[in-house]
Amino acid sequence: MRTLLSIVINTVPPDGAPGLYICHCNALTDTDIQQAAAQGACRPREVYDACGCTAQCGSCTRRILALLQEARIEQAAEPALVAAMD
Repeated sequence: MRTLLSIVINTVPPDGAPGLYICHCNALTDTDIQQAAAQGACRPREVYDACGCTAQCGSCTRRILALLQEARIEQAAEPALVAAMD
């Protein structure tokens, strides 16, 4: 289970803007999901594992899947962008 301190720390990205809550049951933000994706999460269960929680009501599952898909597209595009800049 996440502590209040970990929720506060994880919901404020480095630029200072608060993250958008995606899972209200576990207080997961889009930033949490993006970080889990960057660490290799491909499924909602892997996101929950990376964030130290479990699925509750499940209403966020579709949005988590969409964010994971967006992250995979961005990760795949990064090498092409870097190559284009060289």
